Amino acid sequence: MIDTLKLRIPLSPYQVKKLNEIITMFGNYERGEIRVKDLDYVVKWRQSILTTDSPSFHRHLNFALDEFSQSLILEFSVPKFWYGHNIRLLHNFMPGVERIKKLLEYQFSLRLPSVDGWQVLRADLCYCWKFTSSGIPKSYIRSLSALNFHRKKKTLFGNGETLYFSANSYSLKFYDKYSEFVAHDGKEIRKQIKDLNNLYLENLFVNDIKSRRYLKEKVAFENEYNRLLDMASGVMRFEVTCRSKSLKSWGIEYLSDLTHSWIVDKMNELLKRFVGEDTAMLELESVKQILVAKYGQTSMAGDLVGFCALIRRLGKESVKELYPKPTFYRKISQLKKAGIIISENSDHELTHAEKSEMELFRLEIPSKKATNLYDDDRKIESILNFNRAEQIKQELETVSDENPV
Repeated sequence: MIDTLKLRIPLSPYQVKKLNEIITMFGNYERGEIRVKDLDYVVKWRQSILTTDSPSFHRHLNFALDEFSQSLILEFSVPKFWYGHNIRLLHNFMPGVERIKKLLEYQFSLRLPSVDGWQVLRADLCYCWKFTSSGIPKSYIRSLSALNFHRKKKTLFGNGETLYFSANSYSLKFYDKYSEFVAHDGKEIRKQIKDLNNLYLENLFVNDIKSRRYLKEKVAFENEYNRLLDMASGVMRFEVTCRSKSLKSWGIEYLSDLTHSWIVDKMNELLKRFVGEDTAMLELESVKQILVAKYGQTSMAGDLVGFCALIRRLGKESVKELYPKPTFYRKISQLKKAGIIISENSDHELTHAEKSEMELFRLEIPSKKATNLYDDDRKIESILNFNRAEQIKQELETVSDENPV
């Protein structure tokens, strides 16, 4: 349940000098890459990560040399390294980090210290829930957008694709994984399919060996793309980007501090701070009972039941026009204190069964609706190489063009 990690690895003066020599040898290393031999994974030098974080959707392992602190900085997505994607959860991330350590030691001919002593500069905590319908995540996220998170700037992107709460110390977001996959990794896969198809057509009546090879790879990419699309459909993802300042305040300094139980407890703590103690969307009758128990048989409880009914009937944006802004958000806050999440059942895109599924869902970790309760095995052949078309082209340079169909 970790995605991106940014880590500081202490080095000896000799190791710093050796890495500097490697960087110098590769010349303009900022544009270069080191391809690890035993899997389709790219290690890139990106000195910019010393001062900025990479986007959470990046695929490469980025590294930089910090000569001032005599350390190596790594930034990478652990599930993308392990699975080739981050649609499904990786509950135990340490085997992935240990594997990265071995690859770097092999690649750079260095002996690195134990991973337990690697300092954590950034950790993206995450969880994924899978619904039966592709429309539920966006509808749920639109419902959550009525809430605020203390001292964080709220932004809703698109029609419920992403709800983002930003701040310097740590940020949170809920997003529709299908939309995010199509926009980023999916875009790269589609480019590979297009490139492979063009190479196939170029060689179709010229070289039978080449054309068959390109067609085989193109079909493999298409099959994998469709498999990942199906996997991402209906998935809602919760992600917390924790930076060094917040991690230290929570007692997290080294990888050994980043335990599974701490990750689960911290995410649940943040979810409850966001939505309240009750993490389910409730039927109006249940809402009424909770509000009466919280506020008594008062006009406030009655007003809040009516407020909920209006939002479910007309939608949040329409109801917002009926109230002064302070009044609207005061009522939202009162509902949150009672542990009530507002669902917008006016969303006519959802069927009755889908609305019922959304209302019964509890925003909690762990969950029976998780994409996976156990980690999948790592299979090297399942990790997509997004430079595959160019790689095959180079491999086939030795194949004679005198092999007509």
